Amino acid sequence: MCYQSAGPRGSDTLGDATLERDVLLRVVAQALDVPTLEPRLQLVGGEALLRLDDCLAVVETAARAGFQSISIATNAFWARRPKVADAHCARLADAGLTSLEVSFDAWHLPWVEGETVSNALEAASRRGLPVTLRVLTSRDHGVDDTLARLRPAALDAATRIHCTTVASTGRAGRELAPGEFLARGDLTAACHRELSLTVNPAGDVFPCCSGLDQTRALGFGNVRERSIVAIAAEMSASPLLRRIVFEGVGSLVPLLEHAGVTVADPHSSICSLCWSLFSRDDCVTALRALFPEEPFRPPAAAGD
Repeated sequence: MCYQSAGPRGSDTLGDATLERDVLLRVVAQALDVPTLEPRLQLVGGEALLRLDDCLAVVETAARAGFQSISIATNAFWARRPKVADAHCARLADAGLTSLEVSFDAWHLPWVEGETVSNALEAASRRGLPVTLRVLTSRDHGVDDTLARLRPAALDAATRIHCTTVASTGRAGRELAPGEFLARGDLTAACHRELSLTVNPAGDVFPCCSGLDQTRALGFGNVRERSIVAIAAEMSASPLLRRIVFEGVGSLVPLLEHAGVTVADPHSSICSLCWSLFSRDDCVTALRALFPEEPFRPPAAAGD
């Protein structure tokens, strides 16, 4: 159900992929040696809590390493029964989780009902665990309709409600009609304030979790093979990434058009634009020529 591409076993783009627990723990233990990284860790999916024991181990490791903010994003499938919801929240809080993020919107409804999400919000509140309710919207799906499916007491239990529009990346970009998407900012904007160093299910490292990570174009390194510290240092020195981060992905459009590549599709956000550019073979081929020193992956073989 993840609007980007993620699922229980990997992603639409990567296929089946998952990180072993020892790799997860090693990355978390090393991560704060990255000099530019804030002490903030977030586990996301798909659905991270399908692997509850692994999540608990990661949270405990992060707490020992010195992370000050440790959160997990979840669809709350595990909260169908209030007693189970209480047990999950108790174990997560005891492990050192500092906040829980619960995703609920129109696209979750076929699988997770409002009563289940209400149970999760109330259980987190009873355990003293701050909880953010995250709601995605589109032209056809407003926030009021989503919140109306939750118990009033559950809404009161939420520490905060974060609402934003669904981005036209990944699965959403392929499956939703273009008219569904609402604009998210200026396409000339930069993303340096919004980046989250991201390790995907295959172990590949990216500068964000909102577009570029759902493509195969760039390969700065894999945490099974190199340390997160070394990979982050290489990314920080990349002229292409520095241009995207500080000048905006929109700054690549004139370069591509000068190279004869038309970028005319409408985009609702810089994340959508980034995903689109690095998903298109013609754009990647042109960027490979424009930035020959960058670690572009070889073109995919036919049928891949």
